[in-house]
Amino acid sequence: MSVVLVWAFVPAGAMAGVIAQSTFDAGDEGWTVGDLFAATGASTPTYVATGGNPGGFIRANDWYGWNGFHAPTAFLGDKSAAYGGVLHVEQRILSSDGAAYPMVVISDGITSLQYRTTPPGTGWTSYDIALAASAGWEIMNTSGNPGAPASEAQLQTVLSNLVFMNFEADWQTGSDQVDLDNVRLESPGAPVPLPPTLLLLAPGLAGFAVMRRRFKK
Repeated sequence: MSVVLVWAFVPAGAMAGVIAQSTFDAGDEGWTVGDLFAATGASTPTYVATGGNPGGFIRANDWYGWNGFHAPTAFLGDKSAAYGGVLHVEQRILSSDGAAYPMVVISDGITSLQYRTTPPGTGWTSYDIALAASAGWEIMNTSGNPGAPASEAQLQTVLSNLVFMNFEADWQTGSDQVDLDNVRLESPGAPVPLPPTLLLLAPGLAGFAVMRRRFKK
């Protein structure tokens, strides 16, 4: 009885609505590092097994020009179901210029869009980027500066055939280091995943509830 309650309480609700995700708890999961504004120039990021939020994470250092984390195939292709949902990402850095840069660039090979935001901090910083053009999506500008506002139709078209999804890994001019963890592509209305501490407590809480009912009987 208690086993059924635990499985119903934790995995079913916690993971519903997640289209693709990377936690980096067992490796780099196929992520690469390359040009932020294209699918080229890819190399292997540094994988660190501990110190993430929690578990492992991947790290990029400057290598040339604009630097970006490239998402693997699990995040590409037809992701139209994510329109109206959320793109979650967590980063931390050593330092930055303080300017808003493109946190993420997505493209269908014809139209490329960017979402600019302020830099993360030296501790893990979470971003929930709404997948709606009205949230601030722009036509990609390879200088990193603002671009023309994107339309809802353009965002929907790009999400229906993602060729690349790249995340910022170069928040300042000169040498820097950027860490990436917990990337999730979520459909509209996806419940927020339970924090790791609650996931650990869930079996005990479910078992306690069963014992309490038996005690009352």
